[in-house]
Amino acid sequence: MTARIWDHRSKQDLRGLETALGTLSAQQKSLAILFALRAGLMQAKWPIKAAVKFIWLIHGPVQGTARAATGMVSGFPKMVDELWTDLMRQMIDGRNLDDRTSAGAWNRRELQQFLFIVDQLGWRAPGEVESAELPPSH
Repeated sequence: MTARIWDHRSKQDLRGLETALGTLSAQQKSLAILFALRAGLMQAKWPIKAAVKFIWLIHGPVQGTARAATGMVSGFPKMVDELWTDLMRQMIDGRNLDDRTSAGAWNRRELQQFLFIVDQLGWRAPGEVESAELPPSH
């Protein structure tokens, strides 16, 4: 079976992706949020961004991400939900200044990058068996 293609130009596809991503656990969501922040796919308010950067500085990107995700889930579960909602709203309702055909904030490559992130966290779209591939950068 081939991987599901999510069209960055379709609001309907982006809303469907949001629904499909609802199966992620709180831990997976917190990791996806942190990786999206690190990749520049998400804009967060400065206190959160500063706190995460501080944790990365102290513990490094790998250990820091794991510690931040665990801390978010155990200490601030409501914040995980709010950040996830912000990330999904940005994906669906944001504006991409480089690609005016995008229905949301991300162009094709950025959407593929996010799908790669959630794929690496173990998420699969309904009926999907193959992992997402990150397209080559230009």
